[in-house]
Amino acid sequence: MEIKAMPYSFRSSNEEDRMIWNGANRNALAKLTVALSAKGKPRQSFIDLGIVSRPKSPGADLEFCQTADSMRVRWEKAQHGWVRLNTDVSALGNPGRAGCGGIIRNEHGDWLGGFSRNIGVTTSFIVELWALRDGLILCHNLNLHAVDIHTDAQAIVEAVKNASYSNHIVMPIVDDCRQLISQLAQLRIGHCYRQANACADFLARKGALQANSFILYQDPPVDLLELISLDKLGLYCNRTIPELSVPP
Repeated sequence: MEIKAMPYSFRSSNEEDRMIWNGANRNALAKLTVALSAKGKPRQSFIDLGIVSRPKSPGADLEFCQTADSMRVRWEKAQHGWVRLNTDVSALGNPGRAGCGGIIRNEHGDWLGGFSRNIGVTTSFIVELWALRDGLILCHNLNLHAVDIHTDAQAIVEAVKNASYSNHIVMPIVDDCRQLISQLAQLRIGHCYRQANACADFLARKGALQANSFILYQDPPVDLLELISLDKLGLYCNRTIPELSVPP
């Protein structure tokens, strides 16, 4: 199958950036923001609020304070010689208006490329497949050969890995994903928690709001730079552990 570049636009999306930052995502992103001083230490106010804990030693990872009913998660860098592709979606209902996004970073956590797409009205499962397909095509266009994919949609991981999976509604795009995967020299695909997927989530929200069908970013949007920096620092986030109900 011939791999062609996706249509893209380099038009400014500053207005869409402001819509996202000033909307429902603002509080969540604000909690993730750690303003660094010249010495690279978190501000005292964040420590006092319990959002960030003090590093145990100079150069240690910044981390969120963990409680008994939570676990610490963070975005992990790819292994040496690999790149990390993260994808995510944003859906206003299921089905509902949906968008997807993805980000590719090297082993050091540096930006290699990203995208956002407006899908229209569809289900979250279909838009997750669109995100994976767009991400794989971008990997091919960037001539990447060892790709480690992380998505917070376990159903997508299983659909792609399971050769016996069949669903006539989504099989065309599933087959596209499998074909693109087969043409990569090395590939891993696995599940990650939503809290470790903040950058892809940011781009997915942009996709749901944007007027353009597809935007390919050569450089990261300005409002995404801080989240990328936090991932590179190894900032831990708290993930609430759901209580298990034990039948009497």
